[in-house]
Amino acid sequence: MQRIREAETREKTWREEAALAEAAYRNDNKAEVGKTYDFNILHSNVETIVPSLYNSTPVPDIRRRFADKDPAAKQFSDIVERAISIQIDDNRMDAEIERQTQDAFVAGRGIVRVRFKADGETVDPDPSFVADMEGEEVTEATLNERIELEAVSWKDFVCGKAQRWRDVPWVAFRHTIDRKEMDRLTNGDLYRQQMAESDGKPLLATDDEDIPIWEVWCKRSMTVKFIRDEDSFVLSVHDDPLGLQGFFPMAEPIQPIGCTGDMTPVCPFSIYRKLADELDTITKRINKIVSGVKVRGLVAGDVADLDRLAQAGDNDLVPIANLEQLAATKGLDGAISWWPIETAIKVLAGLYQQREQVKQSIYEITGISDIVRGASSASETATAQQIKTQWGSLRIQRLQRL
Repeated sequence: MQRIREAETREKTWREEAALAEAAYRNDNKAEVGKTYDFNILHSNVETIVPSLYNSTPVPDIRRRFADKDPAAKQFSDIVERAISIQIDDNRMDAEIERQTQDAFVAGRGIVRVRFKADGETVDPDPSFVADMEGEEVTEATLNERIELEAVSWKDFVCGKAQRWRDVPWVAFRHTIDRKEMDRLTNGDLYRQQMAESDGKPLLATDDEDIPIWEVWCKRSMTVKFIRDEDSFVLSVHDDPLGLQGFFPMAEPIQPIGCTGDMTPVCPFSIYRKLADELDTITKRINKIVSGVKVRGLVAGDVADLDRLAQAGDNDLVPIANLEQLAATKGLDGAISWWPIETAIKVLAGLYQQREQVKQSIYEITGISDIVRGASSASETATAQQIKTQWGSLRIQRLQRL
């Protein structure tokens, strides 16, 4: 638990920035940190780039390495390909990877883990053998074994310090469980040992339903530990349950921005947050000015007919008394003094232009070209659009390789 706390402290700055970005992306006005944006450029960018990186379900293609005519090898390849296809179709792979990619571009780190699932049914002993096999235990027959993907929130994941992913000594996932689940995880011998070390005092004197625990995968000891967050009580320890080549139940997390030798994530929103704040300030100012731009005028207090004229509908004729006198005062222009709005309109035009310039600066920083966003000009040639597509997709291609 001390190492987990140290890892959280080491990533404190990034976690604070990620929390700000998540509140902005969700436009969550109830969040404890961050602010909402009238012009939510972060949400727009994430919703644009995520489909560009992952937009179709992968199709497995299992072949023999050598083009021989071994029928057994061909059948085995077909079986593996069909099995993987079923796994992809049945386990909502698209949804989980999309969530991982979304977390990567909102917070700076996207995690997806694998879980091994097995469905079984209770099998009673054969009645004909009960007499000869007295005391035979009831067993379970496995009906379906499968691997499921599960996106993990960036808030619920920490890992040991390392310069490269292959050197990470441990990873930890945070869960919230109830008392019943905690009792199921608790190992009897381990519990008694810790109780003895604590002089028989219970390490947790509460029956709260929400109990935070950590699932720690330690590569050095090749074990998985379940540890209670509140008091570091070890619920249970298990030997390597999956036997994977890299031990951890996950691939390297997706981090769009990274530096060699430092695995601390960088929140993409922090790269252009000042520009996003400027964009939001301009938008708020536009809203205030627009709310004040109203057609208003002054008339003499006794000219009630002009008020009826202002509220008349299409093709309505409004009788006005003393029309000759109104004409003598230069008509309606002379009888009404309009509130000046020309200055406000000029300011609005300048603000709209400035807002477009700030947006373009953000697109240049993030690499989201106008072709990727689906925007182009009718005056541009096909060659110009092809050049934009080529250069605008360079960053996308690098991120797709992650």
